[in-house]
Amino acid sequence: MFSYLARDVEPGLTVFDTCLGLTVLDVVGPQHSRARRLVEDLFRRTMESLDGYAAREVLLHLLFAARKARTSPNKLTSIAKAILSLETHH
Repeated sequence: MFSYLARDVEPGLTVFDTCLGLTVLDVVGPQHSRARRLVEDLFRRTMESLDGYAAREVLLHLLFAARKARTSPNKLTSIAKAILSLETHH
């Protein structure tokens, strides 16, 4: 996980980098001591990139996780709005 957090996103690889980060999160699990930092970093990278495809990957991953954990999708509303607002910036 430390390697992922330390790496810079290379131009043209935003979606790949996002998927890699989501995979790392899946592998380490939400109980890992650095999972919160990883999630925050993924959100930061996604918001900074303004890449709609990367945002979609994050949103779909969160919706899947919410259903799997039986979490109310309403808790994801602010995240979804932030991600969907990225589309208006393109």
